[in-house]
Amino acid sequence: MQIKNIELKQKEEKRLKLRNRMQMEDKIKDAFREAMDNNDIEIELTDTFRDYEDWDSLAYLSMIAALDEEFGVEIENEEFEKLETVQDLVDAVKAKL
Repeated sequence: MQIKNIELKQKEEKRLKLRNRMQMEDKIKDAFREAMDNNDIEIELTDTFRDYEDWDSLAYLSMIAALDEEFGVEIENEEFEKLETVQDLVDAVKAKL
């Protein structure tokens, strides 16, 4: 019985982590939309965010501020320049939490 309880707890923890990851991804996608002032843009994790039509230096600064405000993380300019995809940014935020 105790083994079954442990297995159930582990499954619940996995579900919670998945839900938290998906919420983080959604918040980052929303931050991109807000930074580019375009709520209609479809954002995929595999997108190269610098290829977005509305991506510019103001969007960059807005993203940096949004990440700090939403997640309490700071991504330095050098680190941000190495990021290419939305997934890269999600991974960078996860690593700092």
